[in-house]
Amino acid sequence: MYLIRVRYDAHFAAGRSPRLHSGQGRPPDAEGDYTYVNAAAKHILGFDPTELVGTNAFEYVHSEDITHVRTAFEQTITADSFTETAVRYRHRTDDGAYVWLASRMSNVTDQAIDGYVVSSRDISDRVAAERERWEVTERFHELASATDDVLWMFDQGWTEVLFVNPAFEAVYRESKASASGLDPEGEADT
Repeated sequence: MYLIRVRYDAHFAAGRSPRLHSGQGRPPDAEGDYTYVNAAAKHILGFDPTELVGTNAFEYVHSEDITHVRTAFEQTITADSFTETAVRYRHRTDDGAYVWLASRMSNVTDQAIDGYVVSSRDISDRVAAERERWEVTERFHELASATDDVLWMFDQGWTEVLFVNPAFEAVYRESKASASGLDPEGEADT
C-alpha cells in the first residue's frame, strides 16, 4: 500500500478554492501534490518514492478516471462532517502502463503530518478477474439464448434455480419465472 499526503493552506480555510501543497517550502500553487510516498510505490508503480514527492497526484491518473477521482477528493476534503471515501482508478506507472488502484481517503487531517492521508492498494488482478467474469457471463448468455436446449443453473445445493434460458418457455410451455418449482431430474410435461 502506498500513501499520499497533501496539505491545504489558509486559502482553503477562508472559503476560497482549495490550494494544496507539499509542505516542502514551495508556494501552495498545486492541488494534490505528493508530500509523502512510502516504499511500496516502487513495487506497485515502478517509481522511487522520491520521484513522486512534489509532483501532482492527478497527473498520474488516467484521463478517463480523472474527473471522478478529482471530484471524490474535493468532495471529501470539503465536507462539513466526517467523510470517508473509496475510489477506483487507473494510475500511470513508471513505464507508462497503468495499474488499477483502490484508494481510501477521509477529510480528517492528521496533525502529526499536517495533511490528508490517502491509502491505496493495487487491485489490477481483481479488476482483470471482474472483466473476465463479465466477458464469460456475456458469452454464456449469448450461447444460452441461441440454443433450443434448456439450460439450467442451480445453486450448490440444487435447491434454487439461478438461471434458465429462454428455451425453457418453449419446452415447458411455462414462464421462466415458474422454473423455480420444477424438478431438474424430472421430465417435462408436454
